[in-house]
Amino acid sequence: MERFFNAPARGRPKLAEVDLIARKVADHLSRVHQSPDPVLWSVEAAASYLGMQKSTLYNEVSRQNQGRACLKIPYIKIGRSLRFCKTALDAWLESRQG
Repeated sequence: MERFFNAPARGRPKLAEVDLIARKVADHLSRVHQSPDPVLWSVEAAASYLGMQKSTLYNEVSRQNQGRACLKIPYIKIGRSLRFCKTALDAWLESRQG
């Protein structure tokens, strides 16, 4: 089985290998921090940000799924969990301020 970052199976890694691992980690972190919205919010965080109760947010998402009149709040469903992207929520809020 291949080991993490191709490190040697025994003994101490060589300085060049440590340097390579450090560069890979730094590159990964720089890409993560450059992404505009790397974190998805929970229902609790989104409801707090929007200034509504959790139950209201759940009801609005439920209405969307049933095709009923609703606020059309943007969300992502991951398994059984709902997640909300801040930039999508900001765009949605902006579109409602007409």
